[in-house]
Amino acid sequence: MICFGVANTIGSPISGVLGKRVGRPTLFIVATALNISALVAMELWHLARKQLIVFFVIPGIWGLADSIWQTQSAALVGLAFSDKQEPAFSNLRMFQALGFTVGYLYSNHMCEYKKLYIAGGELIFSMILVMAVEFRLKRDAPKKDNLVI
Repeated sequence: MICFGVANTIGSPISGVLGKRVGRPTLFIVATALNISALVAMELWHLARKQLIVFFVIPGIWGLADSIWQTQSAALVGLAFSDKQEPAFSNLRMFQALGFTVGYLYSNHMCEYKKLYIAGGELIFSMILVMAVEFRLKRDAPKKDNLVI
């Protein structure tokens, strides 16, 4: 958990700066790739005493991806709901807490590989929805190059 937290702490300000330079969609794609690589590593890796470094690398990768998801999704919600930010952020945090609760409730009742596939499915579904919101925001944005000065 310390590796996750350190990577998350380091990645948050970096992803904030990178979000302005390369754009949110690119960072969401990077975060998805990091999450998928961590899920694949967890699926394929077999516990071995000599591979202790993996206990630190996988949470670090997941923490880095989480830092991107947290900062960029907050920016996306703030932009998409600029006129109603308080209820939007309340709903964001409520559904995050609901997701943690559901994950906790089924964690003891499922095999690890099933949980990995559920996480992967949720990741792909989330990515589709995020890209749909990004597309709508870009489509609905006023055109700046048509201004007459």
